[in-house]
Amino acid sequence: TVTPPPEEVVVEEVMEPEAAPAPIPEPAPAVKPKPDTSAADKAKAEKAARDKAAADKRAADQAARNKAARDKAARDKAARERASNDKAARDKATKDKAAKDKAARDRAAKDKAAKERAARDKATRDKAAADKAARDKAARDKAARDKAARDKAARDKAAREKAARDQAAREKADRERASRFNPTGGGNKGGGNKGVANAADTKVAKAKIGGQINVGSCIPSGVEVNKIVTTVTINLNQNGSLASLSNVTQSGKTASNSPQMEPVKQCVLSSIRKAAPFRGLDPNTYESWKAIRISFGAK
Repeated sequence: TVTPPPEEVVVEEVMEPEAAPAPIPEPAPAVKPKPDTSAADKAKAEKAARDKAAADKRAADQAARNKAARDKAARDKAARERASNDKAARDKATKDKAAKDKAARDRAAKDKAAKERAARDKATRDKAAADKAARDKAARDKAARDKAARDKAARDKAAREKAARDQAAREKADRERASRFNPTGGGNKGGGNKGVANAADTKVAKAKIGGQINVGSCIPSGVEVNKIVTTVTINLNQNGSLASLSNVTQSGKTASNSPQMEPVKQCVLSSIRKAAPFRGLDPNTYESWKAIRISFGAK
């Protein structure tokens, strides 16, 4: 609030008294002598001078007081105006600072919101990319599993069909070989008499038993392993089960394959045990196959 300036003090000027008009000189009397008035006039003049000096001093003092009052009023007004201007400047600076601070806070809030929005968008994109990658991988894995399953099914089917063809071929070969040794007349099935060994029946049984033994899955690798031949007598029960293995011999030993002799023998014996009991053997010709001697190579 601007304080109103004090009322200006009006100092009335003291008017000096006007000098009395000079008297009109009268004609001097003819001879009459004038009285001596110089002392009275002098005293009167001195008093008038003193009165004038006092009046002048009073007027000067009043003028000085008036000037001092005006100067003080001017100074007070200038001080009030400076104070008002300073306060207005401070208020403006405060408002400007508040506006700047608010603008800075608003910018910071906008920047933070933009960063958070960008982070959320990036997280959303990253999650979408990760989800898509996971789905793509799952699809690839499923496709690979499906293909592997189809391939395995195809291989299994092909293996079954090959095994069936091989079995059919072996059975056909067995029948053909057996037919060549069957007697022209009657007799027991498969040729030969029951309880009597027959070379043809032994050959047929040997082919059937050998076709059911697979040594290829366990033969060790090495130099000249293919030269090793393992011969075993397979002793069977009448139902085709394994009774025992005997008279195991090996040939084809060299300096290079010597360390593999025993592993090859164990592979052959293990494969025989895994294949038993043997199928397709005619119990009427048991004597022909109860003790079959078979040789196994590593080819």
